[in-house]
Parts: sequence; structure tokens; C-alpha cells
Amino acid sequence: MNKWIFSAKYHETGQDALYSRQHAHDDLCELLWCVNGSGSILIGDALYSLEPNRLYFIPSLMLHYTHPAVPDNYIRSKLLFSPSNIRKVLSACNGLPLLEHLEHTFWSAECSPGTSQELDHLFCEATSLCGQETSIVDDIRCVGLLLRLLAYLAELYVPEKSSIRRTDDLLNRVLIYINAHLFENLTLDQIADYCHISKFHLCHRFREEIDMTIMQYIADQRILSAKIALLETDKSISTVAMENGYANFSHFCSAFRRAEGISPASFRKQYKQ
Repeated sequence: MNKWIFSAKYHETGQDALYSRQHAHDDLCELLWCVNGSGSILIGDALYSLEPNRLYFIPSLMLHYTHPAVPDNYIRSKLLFSPSNIRKVLSACNGLPLLEHLEHTFWSAECSPGTSQELDHLFCEATSLCGQETSIVDDIRCVGLLLRLLAYLAELYVPEKSSIRRTDDLLNRVLIYINAHLFENLTLDQIADYCHISKFHLCHRFREEIDMTIMQYIADQRILSAKIALLETDKSISTVAMENGYANFSHFCSAFRRAEGISPASFRKQYKQ
């Protein structure tokens, strides 16, 4: 497997393999280039617009989910890379501060026609290099390609100004409320009362716009929060379970294994540095 570019897809068309599934990458950052199509993209606790000719940077351990309005018209290119592998290269060229900031920030920008053409070429090249045994020359090409992509981010990125447009005020209020009370015993009645709408209307809008249930969303967010605690603290698994809204250790372990395919202890052992 290529150690610089974990995976790359060029001009994928139609329904995504992860359609209707909110997901995060444990040790990988994602670059998503929306070539065509529109809709929404759910990132953490906010819903943003999915627009053509726009580049999205999604850090590791950040839940996200794209919901194109017409899946058959959705064309995108994707690239996953490990920030830890390229850290030393960036450090040598004083590019580390950009990566360190981006690693904790979802960010996006609309690109000029010239930039779009070059990005398209880079994603095509990345796809051809990925998924095969590479030579030293290919490794150098991969590093150069990632540096060029990050250079575009450095040019487009404006720290003081967000260029991402949020969409749907009602759902964003719902998401903010849920995440503010994520570890409490939340009910649909509480959320509906807060938003001054009926429970039926709430569930219908949420499913229509985000294509998952509210309870699915809550479960995903709790698992992600637990994963971060397992990786970034030395708290016991029982403590992590209680602090993330689980009634007991057994319930947490069952939910974690269902979501991740491994136990919390195995996850910590595998990914904690």
C-alpha cells in the first residue's frame, strides 16, 4: 500500500459507497473535490452546502457525510493521506503550521477555473499512483503531489474568514442543541420542544435532509467523542464510557464494537501513539 496516499478516486460518479452513513477517518485527512452536483455536507455539528467547483478539507477523526440532491449527478474526486507521514517533509519546508491548523479544522474554498484544472490533474495523477507497489521515483512523485495540493490550500486558506456557507437554519439549530447536550439522556420530545416544532416534523426534516435518524446521529457523535478520549487521554475505558453518555461499561463496549468492529481496548492499542 502507498504510504503517502492511502487512497485516491478520480471522478467517481453516482451514489457514494458510504451513502447514508456518517463516517470519520481515524488517522487520515480527506480532500474532497466536488466536480459536479449540489446538496449538503454534514460536518460534525453543522450542515453546509455541497457545491460544484469546491474543495473540502476534512481532518481525521471528524464525522462527515455528503448528501447530494441528485446522487446520479454527483461527481467527485477524493484523496486520503496520513498527516503523520508527511509531517517531517512539511517541517523541512516550514509548512508544518498550515497542516497543524488544518488537522483540527474543517475548511473549504471555491476555486478559480485555472486552479480547478490543476486540481483535476493532481487528483487524476494521485489515482494512477495509488493502490499499487511503488518505486522510489513514485514515492517522490507522491510527496511532490501532496505538497502541491497543500500549497493550493495555503494559497486559498484565509484564517480569519470562513468561505463555507451553512444551509438550513432549522437543522443547524437542531444539530447545535444536540451537541450541546450530547451526553445527556436526550429525547426527541426535548429536541422538538426546543425547536418549537412537532416531533413528526423534526424527524421527517432530519431524515429528508441528512438521510439518517436523529438517534443514529447521536450514536455516531458519542462514539467519535469516545474515540478521541481513548486516543488523547489515559482515562480508563469505564470513565470514557460514563463521560460520553453510556449507562455502563458493557453497553459502551457493545456499541463501540458494533460501530468500529473492534473493542475500545483494541482501538486504543492500535491507534494511540
